[in-house]
Amino acid sequence: MEGQNPAEPGTTGDVTSGEAQPAVEAPQPVPDPQPAYSAPPAYSPPPAYSPPPEYAPQPQYTPPSQYAPYPVAPPPAQPRRTGRLLLIIGLIVVLLLAAGGVGAVLANASLASTYSADRTVTDYFAAQKSGNTAYMIANANYLKGDGSYSQYFNEGGLSAMLAIPQNTDLQDVKVASTTIVDTNTSTVNVTMTWAGHHVVQAFTVHRDLARVHYNFYNSWRVDIPFASINLTLPNQPGSIAVDGLTLPQGALKEIQVIQGFHKVAMDATDLYNKASADADAIVGSTTVVFASAISATATASAKSTIKRAFSTCDTAANARQDCLNHTYNAPNAANTIYFFDLPGYGQVFYTRYVLSLTSDPTKNMKLSVSADSGKVAASGTCAYTMTIDGSRKYNFKGTWTATLTMSSGTFGYDLVYDCQKSKA
Repeated sequence: MEGQNPAEPGTTGDVTSGEAQPAVEAPQPVPDPQPAYSAPPAYSPPPAYSPPPEYAPQPQYTPPSQYAPYPVAPPPAQPRRTGRLLLIIGLIVVLLLAAGGVGAVLANASLASTYSADRTVTDYFAAQKSGNTAYMIANANYLKGDGSYSQYFNEGGLSAMLAIPQNTDLQDVKVASTTIVDTNTSTVNVTMTWAGHHVVQAFTVHRDLARVHYNFYNSWRVDIPFASINLTLPNQPGSIAVDGLTLPQGALKEIQVIQGFHKVAMDATDLYNKASADADAIVGSTTVVFASAISATATASAKSTIKRAFSTCDTAANARQDCLNHTYNAPNAANTIYFFDLPGYGQVFYTRYVLSLTSDPTKNMKLSVSADSGKVAASGTCAYTMTIDGSRKYNFKGTWTATLTMSSGTFGYDLVYDCQKSKA
């Protein structure tokens, strides 16, 4: 009986000879030689062989379901994940750039406003309102003309000016409009209330090229105009001070100051009391007048001097024979009758007479201070009574003038009078 040896698929053998025959067109390498012959097991026909179609792609191996109780989810497709990530990153970059652009615009607008001509003017007056002289000096040009004194335009002068309450009384400072003159110059029109004055004024503002902020923004300086205080002073005035700062002697007619409200004072002298006056130079130049009337003390001294002058008379040297309260006798000449030709009375015969004042010669006295140092001109009226022979009285009136000279608080005098000018 003939049979096959089930050694390996794809090989055949001859049972009688026991020699293996080579397989025809074997798809696999030749196996190792068979072991020694043993009795074959019971015959089982081999499964039918169906080769895969030529060149057909092999199906992907899938483990049997019994070996994969839980399905494994496939990973997401790599191209789609990368695209979504790039999209998110792009959106973030766009948002950051947009936010940065908006921030830059806002920062630029803020800095441009901070370092602007308009802001410089409003900040200057805010500093003036608070008395911040350091800011004012740093951000202003104080204009002045010929003949000005620096003490009224430096920080000391500014501090003295701001010590006056009217100069910090600033309300409703607003910029009405701004005109660009050139790259570095603007004109800022401002309205405000300054110590009760409604002020409308144009201020010129210049870019300060020496001060740069953030490599781009310049500070500005505002031109503050000066004002003139024109003085009307008496002759021989005392020292003049503006805002407590004494003015050098020799230029007492016009004082240049920073625009604003000022106090002018004249020191006391032997002739004048101390006096002060307001100089309102907020809206322009102003004039201050100091009265020429001498002090009550000097007036009293002048009156005392005139009275002394009338009563002091050297009878021996008085050729006019008009010393007051002195008895004059007619010359003792035989057979001679003496008379006066008196104004309003005609010929009046006498043997003796006495002159006396019948009113105070200083009652309506006038004093005028001369341009010459220490000199005062005085004038007034006087009234005499002439008593003849002890009983007859004749009344007269006249005038007097005197030059008084002040020295160490006391007047000297040179008196000229004519108290018998007319009948009283």
